[in-house]
Amino acid sequence: MNISDYIREANNGSIAAKRYLYQQMRRDNWIICKRYLKDDLEAEDVLVDAFCHLDKSLHGFNYINDLAYYAYTNRIVVHECLKRLKKQHVFLVSDSHAEDIEADDNVLDTLTTREIMELILKLPPGYRTIFNLYVIEGYPHTEIAKMLGISEGNSWSQLSKAKKMMQKLLTAKGIYYDQQKR
Repeated sequence: MNISDYIREANNGSIAAKRYLYQQMRRDNWIICKRYLKDDLEAEDVLVDAFCHLDKSLHGFNYINDLAYYAYTNRIVVHECLKRLKKQHVFLVSDSHAEDIEADDNVLDTLTTREIMELILKLPPGYRTIFNLYVIEGYPHTEIAKMLGISEGNSWSQLSKAKKMMQKLLTAKGIYYDQQKR
């Protein structure tokens, strides 16, 4: 069976098909939840909420191909993460987190995926959220502002501060960008 078969079966009430779709969603979207939420229990809760949302909306989903289905589930997971973060009121972070540091906009190009993930998890939730939405998910600042209920300028500012804080964290570990660029 392929994904479209499982979707059809789930829409017909098959518990086995729903279980399969949940396991797929969990496997494919766990890292997304971790990038936004950091805490394992909270990430698991959000995945369950996301699956409940998916289960309710699946009958209206127009299956084109597996890639479209995965994009659909990813979008649901991101929005469920944002809903959770909105309840915590953590989108804007004070300037005290990002001290005056000269940030190089191309710094992230020199890092491995693992290094970037470690840095993301150390960011305060507000910075982490904006960074994830803009850099990783590819949302423009206008859409981020609408999704989070903040101004576009705040989105830009939070992203800049996130990058500065990431640079500060790397510098504290003894990693200097000028040396990596050579």
